[in-house]
Amino acid sequence: AIGLSQIKEIDKFVSRRRHIAKSIYNSLNGTDLTVIGSETLTRPDLEKSHSWMLVPILVNGSKASERKSKIISNLNKMGVETRPVLTGNFLAQPAIQRITKHNMNPKDFENASYIENSAFLVGAHHDLNDDQIEYLCESLKSSNS
Repeated sequence: AIGLSQIKEIDKFVSRRRHIAKSIYNSLNGTDLTVIGSETLTRPDLEKSHSWMLVPILVNGSKASERKSKIISNLNKMGVETRPVLTGNFLAQPAIQRITKHNMNPKDFENASYIENSAFLVGAHHDLNDDQIEYLCESLKSSNS
C-alpha cells in the first residue's frame, strides 16, 4: 500500500534527486572531487538515465585513498553520512572468491580497486530541503581542504 501511494510521486522524487546530484556536481566544480557519472547531469540525451539514489564521489589526485579517509572522517564530524561504493572490487569479496575458486585475481581489475579505494557515496534522498542540500555541498567542499 505504501509503495502504491508513493509510485504516484515517482517523477517528483526522481526529479528532486537529480536536482540534488546536480547541486553536488556544481558545488564540486574546481575541486579535486568529481561526481562519477556526471555526464548524465550535463547531457540532455542522458538526463533521464539515472535516478541518483546515491551520489558517487571520486577523490582525484595523489594519495586519493588516504585523502578519501580524511574526507569521510571530516564529513562524519559534520554530521554527513557516507557509504562505501557498493561492493567495491566485487572479485575481492570472500564469497566471490569461494564461488570462482580463485580463478580470477581481484588485483587484475585495477579500475575496480581504484574506485573502491578512491570513491565514496553520499545520499540524495528526495526529502532533503534546500538548506540541507546546501549544507551537504558546503560540507563536501570544506571536508576536502
